[in-house]
Amino acid sequence: MICDISKHQGTVDWNRLAPELDFVIVKAAGLYRNGSDTQYAANVRGAVAHGVPWHAYAFLYCLTEAEARRDAGLFYDTVRAQGRWPLFWVLDMEAGWGAKDRDAPKLAAAFEAELRRLARAGGPGEIRVAAYVAQEKYYDWALDYGHYAYLWIPGYGEKNRPKMACDLWQYTSSGSAPGISGRVDLNVLTGTKPLSYFTDRGESETARDEDSIGGDGGMLTGKQLAAYCEKVYKAGWVYWYGTYGKKCTQSLYEAKKKQYPDHYTAARKAQYMKDIAAGKRCADCVGMIKSFFWTGGQFDTEPKYGTHNCPDKSANGLFSMCTQTGAIKSIPDEPGLVVWKSGHIGVYVGGGYTVEMKGFDYDCKRNRVTSGPWTKWGRLPASMISYDDDACDDCVIPSEPEGDRDLRNGDEGADVKQLQMNLIQLGFSCGKWGADGDFGDCTEQAVEAFQRAHGLDVTGVYDAATREAMEKALDADDEPEEQPRDVKIVGGNCYVRSAPNTGGRKLGVAHEGDLLPWQGQTSNEGWQLIEYKNQNGWVSGKYGKLV
Repeated sequence: MICDISKHQGTVDWNRLAPELDFVIVKAAGLYRNGSDTQYAANVRGAVAHGVPWHAYAFLYCLTEAEARRDAGLFYDTVRAQGRWPLFWVLDMEAGWGAKDRDAPKLAAAFEAELRRLARAGGPGEIRVAAYVAQEKYYDWALDYGHYAYLWIPGYGEKNRPKMACDLWQYTSSGSAPGISGRVDLNVLTGTKPLSYFTDRGESETARDEDSIGGDGGMLTGKQLAAYCEKVYKAGWVYWYGTYGKKCTQSLYEAKKKQYPDHYTAARKAQYMKDIAAGKRCADCVGMIKSFFWTGGQFDTEPKYGTHNCPDKSANGLFSMCTQTGAIKSIPDEPGLVVWKSGHIGVYVGGGYTVEMKGFDYDCKRNRVTSGPWTKWGRLPASMISYDDDACDDCVIPSEPEGDRDLRNGDEGADVKQLQMNLIQLGFSCGKWGADGDFGDCTEQAVEAFQRAHGLDVTGVYDAATREAMEKALDADDEPEEQPRDVKIVGGNCYVRSAPNTGGRKLGVAHEGDLLPWQGQTSNEGWQLIEYKNQNGWVSGKYGKLV
């Protein structure tokens, strides 16, 4: 439960409310027209006494830059008077604000600049500033929304769900909560930021905690990553999309169901409920790796979002950070390397084995590296992890032997599976079952397509001539391939948008010659996903070229 409260909720019974809350956003001031909120002090004391993470917000009334600076002062003074600093400072900008559309950006900027100046001068130093924005004014005001720590938008009822990208949706103004006698605003996470982003204390305090993580506070190692993943496998973690090592709870399920409805379907609910009842921990494929970093390698510990130099990236995005990569057949026997295929990632744990969060139907699996879907291996950057200096790049894990028999429709076995893996690596699909060791119609069609592409007799049988051609093709595929890391803007300036189409919201402008970090995804229409002003955005393939 995420609610925002003010004097309109009256006296709150925190003994009843606190156990239900994930975090709360407390009104500090209506600014000079209304002054400080009369319940702010009591609500902050209640949240602090019960250990509830809290943010503070102030409603903007300013119509000039001088008024904006004055109002920022009241917000700061109201908060400072309690001797407690919120996790986030939220600017509440609604239609009733009264500002002219053209003035909104400069007024918001003046307010924020003064608020930050006061925080640096009198404590707490650097602060995180978020924004609550009226949906009907979102486009008219043309604020730099990507600038804020999070974006919070109201829209009451499913039919009024915000169409624009935001992190927090205020979905009702007439909700109910234990300990509050009247109505209350309720909210739900809707973006990619996890709950911990809103409840952790922030970078400065997190940094002070890091000495206690990992024992000696030193650099995490590849061997530690491998050992951590082995524990994940033995503990029987379950696959929940969009998670990274948290315990399976009802509140986590409800949040992820809202965030990813295509994954958290009714057909899967029974299994999710079993996971909750069993007290399991959950992660998706890249989430397992992020959980290692965000717990400092401490198993069965609650993760802290974004710590230990590990960014919140997709599987492709994390792999694009690797400083060294190679074809999977050349993987060194070095625990802690990552293994990858497009859209999926796992960890090599040594001795020829990998651990992966494979999917909802599989959960966590430990398999031979040659039995997996992997096409590449990689070393994560030195800023994140230290690998064994004595590791031998020549210690290559041998592939399972294919054997010398001809293979045809109806055959089964390890050699069939290896053939299928080779076909898939070379770009020839073996159908929805992939490399299952069963030579069926789809595998036969893949062999025929390979034979046709290499000028062989098209028989659908994997014979000696086809084997020789495939070995040559695999050798060529093993040539080092430089991974694209940036998108270069060419042919002129272009918009950065929130979605991979011209209907996406404009986040800003990318200029010709700019190099923007690639996030490892290209849409079917050729749009590239990039990092822009600390958020994800899309640029058209007409202008964005991978380099």
